[in-house]
Amino acid sequence: MASVDRALTAVERTELHTRLDRLPTTFTRVLRDLARGVAIEELLVFTAAKRFQEPEHGGLIYFLRTNDGRVFVLFDHESQDLGVQGENPLSSEFRPRVEFRITRAPQSGHVLSSTFSGPPLHLESPLDLTIPPKQWPETEEFCEIPWDDLEVRLGGNERMSH
Repeated sequence: MASVDRALTAVERTELHTRLDRLPTTFTRVLRDLARGVAIEELLVFTAAKRFQEPEHGGLIYFLRTNDGRVFVLFDHESQDLGVQGENPLSSEFRPRVEFRITRAPQSGHVLSSTFSGPPLHLESPLDLTIPPKQWPETEEFCEIPWDDLEVRLGGNERMSH
């Protein structure tokens, strides 16, 4: 049996969309993003960074203030891996910089690529993260917590010594 590439008919496209609508939401969005072949690219400019350290393995979560006052969150996965392996999480090579270019799929929000550029941001010692993991903000997303409220809402002012 031979196969031939051809465009879908209107009826086939309708049927495909009907079937996609029955799939779980996130998976459906990813498939639609792939079908559209379009991405959204943002350039974020950061003015300051605060990092919090989770107590179990010492993984670091960075809260980065944008030039328009929003707070963007990034998890340092390398620091988490180091802590799990019994090594010093602070030896992670992750260093946030002033500019961050992030490319996402428009429907699913899936991050396709991200990269820092420019000078590194100044980093203080990490603060204790005292809230449970279920309350942690999502990585690669903006956080609803205002910059000046981070310490009060996420943990104390005590610095961890990992």
